[in-house]
Amino acid sequence: MIEHFGNLQFSRHEMKKRLPSPIYKKWKTALYRETVMDRETADAMAHAMKEWALEKGATHYTHWFIPLTGLSAEKHNTFITKDEELPLLHFSGSSLIKGETDGSSFPTGGLRATFEARGFTYWDISSFAFVRGHVLYIPSIFISYRGDQLDLKSPLLRAVDSFNQKATELLHQLGEKELKGVKPMIGLEQEYFLVRKEHFLKRPDLFYTGRTLIGAPPPKGQEFEDHYLGSIPTKVGEFMQDVNVELWRLGIFAQCEHNESAPAQFEIVSHQEIASLSIDQNMLLMDVLKEKAAQHGFVCLLHEKPYFGINGSGKHNNISFLTSQGVNLLEPGESPKENLRFLLFLSAFILATEKHSTLLRLASSDAGNDERLGGFEAPPAIVSIYLGEDLHATLRGFFGEKALCPSHQKQCLPQLADLPADSTDRNRTSPIAFTGNKFEIRMLGSSRSAAMLNICLLAALADELGEMTEDLKAMASPEKEAYGYLTDKLWAVKHILYEGDGYSNSWLLEAKERGLPILQNYVACIPSLLSRSTVEMFQRSGVLSEEELEARSHILYSQYSHTLMAEARTMKIMLEKDLLPALREEIFQRKNLSLVDDFFLEELNIAIELYKETKEKTQTLNLLLKEALEEKNSEKKALIFSTKVRSAMKDLRASADKMERLLPGESYPYPDYGKMLYSL
Repeated sequence: MIEHFGNLQFSRHEMKKRLPSPIYKKWKTALYRETVMDRETADAMAHAMKEWALEKGATHYTHWFIPLTGLSAEKHNTFITKDEELPLLHFSGSSLIKGETDGSSFPTGGLRATFEARGFTYWDISSFAFVRGHVLYIPSIFISYRGDQLDLKSPLLRAVDSFNQKATELLHQLGEKELKGVKPMIGLEQEYFLVRKEHFLKRPDLFYTGRTLIGAPPPKGQEFEDHYLGSIPTKVGEFMQDVNVELWRLGIFAQCEHNESAPAQFEIVSHQEIASLSIDQNMLLMDVLKEKAAQHGFVCLLHEKPYFGINGSGKHNNISFLTSQGVNLLEPGESPKENLRFLLFLSAFILATEKHSTLLRLASSDAGNDERLGGFEAPPAIVSIYLGEDLHATLRGFFGEKALCPSHQKQCLPQLADLPADSTDRNRTSPIAFTGNKFEIRMLGSSRSAAMLNICLLAALADELGEMTEDLKAMASPEKEAYGYLTDKLWAVKHILYEGDGYSNSWLLEAKERGLPILQNYVACIPSLLSRSTVEMFQRSGVLSEEELEARSHILYSQYSHTLMAEARTMKIMLEKDLLPALREEIFQRKNLSLVDDFFLEELNIAIELYKETKEKTQTLNLLLKEALEEKNSEKKALIFSTKVRSAMKDLRASADKMERLLPGESYPYPDYGKMLYSL
């Protein structure tokens, strides 16, 4: 197993083995922004990469990037070229570094005119190339002819650089002059559902939208709490093993896998990596999950809420900050209240989150996550931070409030000594929680790229750290004055710290009293992208321009509307083509029975009333869908979809689910929840 680890990745080890030492050193200095990669280095790198890829069976290469759709994109080019009518294998440094593609078919939000079709990809030297099938994948950024950022990777790299610069400057100000840099480390926990392929293909809603738009709950849901960490079904275990082998060969450290809370739901966890590499690997992981599921007769559902009434799926984003000397800046140490370095970075995270909470809520979500947040063990839509008992006590001490004594864990076995408790419990009800030496952001939707969340978070952190550095410079004795400075800063934002149950109704009332933003849906968050505080923060960090933010705003409104449009159309077709005809046939059957015996008359009347009710609701949905599609303004269109259309769909679903309960099993046209959730 170990000997095959990373054998499909053009890793540092592979580079060192195949490249001349001076070329490898030039790549490293370019990686650390000390020099620019020259033509000689690029050509040597391209040759070594091509030879390695050919040995792995590759015949083509692609610049692999993440456009503003949030999905990966690729165009396969062959290594074979023609030389005097003879085939020749060729891959130059210029082909490695730069590619060209038609940018007209990707969303740009108005960043380019219709006739400006050229888009360019550039190799991201910080992320390793890899081979899948017959293709060499080269992780890349994607920009327009004018240089506008048309992807998620380019601003992510800028955000990582900005954070690194500001974090390093702050630590230098504290006297750590030998420090070379700080890396944001990300670990992602990917949740997903599996469904049998034959069931998936019989459900138009799953096929077209990734979630069930209708469906009555089964007799057994997740109330028994017997699926979480339970025995993994044999066929699912075989699928997981294939996933692991593929990920390991691609150099991805898949650490952990298990049953999740809901039936047919699972999770896979990857090792922490530097932010840009971790996000690339998660995009690849999602592709592997889908590919391997198909090979085992399953379909992998990455939607945030495939099934109503049970848990949805998230992608927990764990973040920490690692110095060039290997120190985790979010490690509290034995005495957190005296660990100034830790307190500064902890405070920067709290301050950045409070200032940009709506932006982070937006960056974590989409139309699918609207169905998940706030229900069935998902984090609430109100952004708050849980620090754990000990850290909350430390901050209360800063504020002059009574600090609690450190707790101790109960002795579990007689052979074990009494141990100090971990610094935090795991508050599953909090959207953001400190978990010992990292922050876990639980809002992020399972289908989303983690790029935009970390772009926003790292840019906001860079902004806060930069401000802290300037304030420390003005102090006569930063090591002494910083504690009072942090107390004042944190006092102003302590309303975002919450230790209680985020699921409770009382929290909603308390959050209102605290003045925390309470936004009921994703569309209501989109304006935060163009707020003055957001625009200025991104400009100061050099991550995104106002024009680029405006373009992304247009795209988000459009994507939301397209998602709801597809769902509404699919629901309409399912009702009109399948469910209503099935109920109509059932009415005819019951009418014949009522002629025989009045006993069946009541059942007949119930079916007739339900048919009328459902027909009227379907017509209402049609009218609202028409209203939304006729609206030309993208923001107003999204608002119609998020309020009127979404509400009509929920109303229609209630009637459709009544129909499922009324119809005989053989007359219901789709696999029901019981079949889909309990037949893996």
